Amino acid sequence: MADKKVKPTIKNIFLAKHNTLILSIIDIFFLVLSYFICVVFYLFLYEQTLWLWIGNLYTILFLVAPYAILFNLFGLYRNLWQFMSFRDLFKLVIVLVSSSFIFVISSFITSGRNVTYLFFTILTSLMACNIIFISKLVYFILYERSRRKRNNGGQRIAIVGAGQAGVFLLENILAENDCKYQPICFFDDDKNKVGKNINGIKVAGTTDQIGILCAELNIDEIVIAIPSLTFEQKQRILDKCLKTDCRVVIVPSLTEMISDKNIWQSRRHIEVEDLLDRDPINLDTDKFYEMISGKTVLVTGGGGSIGSELCRQIIQYNPSKLIILDIYENSAYEIQQELILQYGDSINLFVEIATIRDYDKMEILFDKYRPELVFHAAAHKHVPLMENNPDEAVKNNIFGTYNLVRLSDKYGVLRFALISSDKAVYPTNVMGATKRFCEMIIQSMKDRSNTQFMAVRFGNVLGSNGSVIPLFKKQIERGGPVYVTSKEIIRYFMTIPEAVSLVLMSGVNGKNGSVYVLDMGAPVKIDDLARKMIILAGYVPDRDIKIEYIGLRPGEKMYEELILHKDRADKIDDKIYVEKLSNISWDFIIKTLERFEKALRQNNNDLLIKILMDAAYNGESQSLQALKTNFESAADLGVLGQAGQETAG
Repeated sequence: MADKKVKPTIKNIFLAKHNTLILSIIDIFFLVLSYFICVVFYLFLYEQTLWLWIGNLYTILFLVAPYAILFNLFGLYRNLWQFMSFRDLFKLVIVLVSSSFIFVISSFITSGRNVTYLFFTILTSLMACNIIFISKLVYFILYERSRRKRNNGGQRIAIVGAGQAGVFLLENILAENDCKYQPICFFDDDKNKVGKNINGIKVAGTTDQIGILCAELNIDEIVIAIPSLTFEQKQRILDKCLKTDCRVVIVPSLTEMISDKNIWQSRRHIEVEDLLDRDPINLDTDKFYEMISGKTVLVTGGGGSIGSELCRQIIQYNPSKLIILDIYENSAYEIQQELILQYGDSINLFVEIATIRDYDKMEILFDKYRPELVFHAAAHKHVPLMENNPDEAVKNNIFGTYNLVRLSDKYGVLRFALISSDKAVYPTNVMGATKRFCEMIIQSMKDRSNTQFMAVRFGNVLGSNGSVIPLFKKQIERGGPVYVTSKEIIRYFMTIPEAVSLVLMSGVNGKNGSVYVLDMGAPVKIDDLARKMIILAGYVPDRDIKIEYIGLRPGEKMYEELILHKDRADKIDDKIYVEKLSNISWDFIIKTLERFEKALRQNNNDLLIKILMDAAYNGESQSLQALKTNFESAADLGVLGQAGQETAG
């Protein structure tokens, strides 16, 4: 959220180009002035020595030349003395002492070792050092006064963190010639700093006092300037900041600070990711390269939010080919152009527009590309819409997955990863039930194929297509109201990169028929999330923007779960569980698919939902007796229509 830079004026351009020359002339003037002040002083003491000064007038060069050379060698003319540091002062002292020493020794030798002249050069050196040093100090003081006067009336800023980053941030703010911001105070939990001044700015209190002191000091904006904060510390400080009426921004990470010296210009608003009630997930990606490098990789739903991020990450590990498959051409085109722009001709990238519901078309593509890795992200995932369109959900999600599983087995795919959902756990809606049945298809392949089939289950993905975050943002931008189903409803959240890293990690470690789950920490109350998003946008909930509670939509749960059987889940990584599920027989899958197909042909959505829910809940019990009916053969399953839409979730 960098501020708009000011257009340079002719005066500023001139001063910038001639800054070194102007400063050199000023310093030389002070040096020569020091010399003649000492000459006048000595003439009063020793009137008969006028000839001594006239004869040794050339020694002024021994004073000026070393000073000018050393000042440039040490880069002191490139410094902004209004922001001088202890290091700058130390350099200045070294230059002054060194040049004075050269002046004294050179003048003493060339003057015939005249003792009177020796004392004169020492006095001149002391005079020059003092005048130069004081001139820099006076310039600094005058600038400070001018700066404080100029900044009066600007946006009042409080900086959280009086460490190196906070001081650096303060210097950045002060360096803005047209700065419309006025630093008022620091907050720091080091009680030894509380009450002290840093560059004239007081450490007003600890972070526990943010709410009270920001109100008393009329703070407009709080800047969190502690890049090394742990997640828990950041959450605690954010909670206190968000309870004020102030805007809240944060400085970059330590890595970004190294690459961008002006952290004030690169500060950013608090993002929704900052509000997750857990540390970001950082998985070990060393094995990704071994799995992907030199392989042909197919990503279904490659234009969607998850699918496109899969493509971004996969391409980094040097696949032999990357095939992006999607029914929605605009999204597929966007990720194609993004990758081409970034990698150029160095990648083998192919885009195919097709529906996974079309078995024949899928077989043509499998035969053409012979993929070795398949990441299946294509799906209908909108819960309320699928409640009204269960036939499309079954055709696309279930039969589309069935087509891909059969073809992956037939064409010798090494690994197949299904993108599933937390809504597959004890599903109460059509979308979740279709996802659960897709998991069951994966489970049924455990002992039937050389392909390693696995599913990856996670919660809501921040910023994904159709998720609550973009919806809330649009409602806030329109001025409200923000619609929340219930004050008590909770959801698990993860970022898109986290979701994709989990998918890739499951591809590395996955065993046939396994379901992998990410430890997503504590769930988030949607009501709290909505309120924090309103505050981050600069508004006050219930005053500036209303929140309306509309009740659960069709198929929605109050609480989401991630694991079907918590007593049968093993932790294989610090953040990943593998759920031990009962074996699902292939016969059960085929019989259920036959029932789906008959209900679809009858256009009987009520029956379809009944079959779907029965399968989702009774699959593990293998209640085949209840399913034994005389349906048509499953030989032509999978060809259930050519139209449809798959979007990655």
